[in-house]
Amino acid sequence: MTKFISVTWSEGVTEKESQTFTNIVERTLKWLYMRRSSALADPPIRMHVFGNWVIPALVPDRPYWGTQWYIGHELRSRSAAGDHARLSGVGAPGALATS
Repeated sequence: MTKFISVTWSEGVTEKESQTFTNIVERTLKWLYMRRSSALADPPIRMHVFGNWVIPALVPDRPYWGTQWYIGHELRSRSAAGDHARLSGVGAPGALATS
């Protein structure tokens, strides 16, 4: 079964930066394929490039309006999880407690 890596970026990333990034990912995947016995078969991982996208009809007051919503949502979720762990005295699994 073919697997995919979704590639996206946030506002402010230039065209040249996005091209460099996608080129590096593509070259890395090809490098990995060449070191597998199934290199001549259909690649097991493909790249889907989404870039920085926006759905204008949803901006900015609805969820799922674009890349920036996902980034902000994820950062808020991680921040809230960290705040909860800090306030409750519970650390992440495998984390070392510090004073």
